[in-house]
Amino acid sequence: MEERRRVDVAIVGAGIAGIATAYYACAAGRRPSVLLVDPRPPMSFTSARSGDNFRNWWPHPAMTAFTNHSIDLLETIAAEAPDAVGLRRRGYLLATRRADIDDLLADLQAGYGESPADAIRIHERAAGSYLQSGATGPRPAPRGVDVLSSPALVAAAWPALAPGIRHLLHIRRAGELDGASLGAWMLKRVRAAGGRQLRGRCRAVTGHSPFTLEVETDDGTASVTADAVVNAAGPFAGEVAAMLDVELPVESVFQQKIAFEDTKTAVPRDLPFLVDLDPVTLDWPAEVRDELLADPALARWANEIKRPKVKIHTAVSKKYLFSLIMEQSILVCKNTH
Repeated sequence: MEERRRVDVAIVGAGIAGIATAYYACAAGRRPSVLLVDPRPPMSFTSARSGDNFRNWWPHPAMTAFTNHSIDLLETIAAEAPDAVGLRRRGYLLATRRADIDDLLADLQAGYGESPADAIRIHERAAGSYLQSGATGPRPAPRGVDVLSSPALVAAAWPALAPGIRHLLHIRRAGELDGASLGAWMLKRVRAAGGRQLRGRCRAVTGHSPFTLEVETDDGTASVTADAVVNAAGPFAGEVAAMLDVELPVESVFQQKIAFEDTKTAVPRDLPFLVDLDPVTLDWPAEVRDELLADPALARWANEIKRPKVKIHTAVSKKYLFSLIMEQSILVCKNTH
């Protein structure tokens, strides 16, 4: 027996993008009826494996404006319910050993433009008003970028970093959040406003305002009629777009992470998200290097690769862990053995 439903908005995907869309749709003055369509429980697929980072650092003003607006929305929620977001505004640290960083400064200028709120402050001899830590909780985050352009300044501000780092870019409006908690907080309010989820896989979308969605559920097929359809299907967004004859060039990139306990306390607990901008060639044994080069899918590991992103976790049990993105493997911090 076919189930039939009629809603104002059908959202394909119940990850953080779909839930956030539902939350703001329900918060609108008209309060439309909203249905989330997903075969899995909310926040259980890619959203459950999120890096939980945010930043307004992008080499294009459109993206900078977009993410600034997104962070504004996060801070609004954080002011209302600090525990729902868990904002930690420690920023991003971008480290390099290069002498010339004109291209990096040009990228910063292109992204932030002439915005007085996002000033680029360059410190060459003295740190001046530079503050290492950002805000935690609902307080306003520092804005702009601080550029430490002296090895001595870098070492004084962040002594745990490896010697030889000549420049450090501290993106101030950036940090970490608790995506799972935020999603649960939003979903609770979506349900309170009448929003619902249909557990099933969207197999077809036809028509145009209203649209008809064919959803395969455990009990058979459900037909959903909706005035608007939102494609929030994450790695399946291309498939959903194709149902409407739209080519969406989305590529899913598989990433792995390694987490281990920092028993030597090599990484300070107040260290922001750290990105080493310099490439590196790993010192593989000769036989391993030959095996890598012989496999086209693995050959890139034998050549120069990017260095790591190091993320500090402060809420995993009561232990302090840090994650290492698998694509890189050498830390920028000292005393890691």
